[in-house]
Amino acid sequence: MNKISTENLVVIAIFFPPLAAYIRCGFGRKFCKNILLTILGFYPGVIHALKIVEISDNDAGNKKC
Repeated sequence: MNKISTENLVVIAIFFPPLAAYIRCGFGRKFCKNILLTILGFYPGVIHALKIVEISDNDAGNKKC
């Protein structure tokens, strides 16, 4: 399985936050929360997606989603 670099995920998170959340955590609670935040306001969705990308990246490869 190909891994997507953190830099690419940051770009994806800026333009389409739910996709970055899905790639990092799969379909789950954080993905659904990100869709809701993106619908309510684009910037909260972006901030949440960036948070998911950075927290998951700091876990040294372990997904905490």
